Amino acid sequence: MLILGLCMTVWAAAGCGKAKPTAAEVSRPPVAGVTTAVVQKTKTVSYYETSGTMKALSVSAISAKVMGTVTQVLVQEGEQVSAGQVLATLEDSDLTARTAAAQAAYQEALKGVAVAEEQAKLDEVTHQRYLQLYQEKAIARQEMDQKATKRTVSDLELDKARAGAARAAAEVQVYRTMTRITAPTKGIVTAKKIDLGSTATPGVPLFVVEDTSAFTFEVDIDESLAGVLRTGMTGDILISGANKPLAGIITEVAPAVDPAARKFRVKLSVAGEGLKSGLYGKLRLPIGSREAIFVPAAAVVTKGQLTGVYVVNEAHIITYRLVRLGTTDKGTVEILSGLSEGERVIIAGVEKAVDGGKLNEVKMP
Repeated sequence: MLILGLCMTVWAAAGCGKAKPTAAEVSRPPVAGVTTAVVQKTKTVSYYETSGTMKALSVSAISAKVMGTVTQVLVQEGEQVSAGQVLATLEDSDLTARTAAAQAAYQEALKGVAVAEEQAKLDEVTHQRYLQLYQEKAIARQEMDQKATKRTVSDLELDKARAGAARAAAEVQVYRTMTRITAPTKGIVTAKKIDLGSTATPGVPLFVVEDTSAFTFEVDIDESLAGVLRTGMTGDILISGANKPLAGIITEVAPAVDPAARKFRVKLSVAGEGLKSGLYGKLRLPIGSREAIFVPAAAVVTKGQLTGVYVVNEAHIITYRLVRLGTTDKGTVEILSGLSEGERVIIAGVEKAVDGGKLNEVKMP
């Protein structure tokens, strides 16, 4: 990022043979052993930065389908669950009776299937025997057609019995499902709102399960970027407490600007270890390029609440110049104000610099 002039020099104590200094020059403390460079503007990426919140891609509020008493609570908050896992069970006398009746009907349907299968086998064997006789011209066509029709009817009866058994099995499953509260997706139980013995009511959430397989980072973007951002663009997301940023991909851009806040909502998909809903983070989005001045981070000197750099003028006089800093990148710091292109600054040995001091130059061969 840093482009410095080629006129880099190292300053040292002056040698012999120079003219006798004036009284004003003698009063300035001499400075030696520092490195300077002429700063130049360089093209860099422009970023837009804002803060946002991490959210699970899917958050499910799970409630009961029927009213009933909670007989089991099988999970606690913070537990990882799989799709279809039973979280709690309910007891309802009417539903229990209906489930038992459905189970009995299913068993009867299975018996009907067994009978239909045996009848279909018998009719198939009989049909094959009569077919052989018909081919040998031992029976009439009408008798052969009757046996073929009987075989067809048996097959249809078997299909009907099987369909009835399937319906009965589905009914049993429906009743059982009503008494079992299950997780719709894999994730983490983030809320448990029932206890053993409490009454579950349809429509009232009992658990909240967040799908932890994917997360989205939501931010509000200034209206000045409306039309600039689009799906597929990437940015860096730094979560509070994390060591390095995560890559985010824009998946959704709100088509309208909120007239009150003058901002619009943008969502980015993100993946990483330890993510969970509610985490605060900062987004850094590249939105173009610009020219800026960068200096090595070592050139910046902090004095109390002041931040500045040491500037050297044409008379080799050192001045501590207050600057306003911008972004940092690979060991360099952007100077937003306080420094102009073409000025010379001390970039190494700043601990030896003195505000108001004077450098004595010795050119490196």
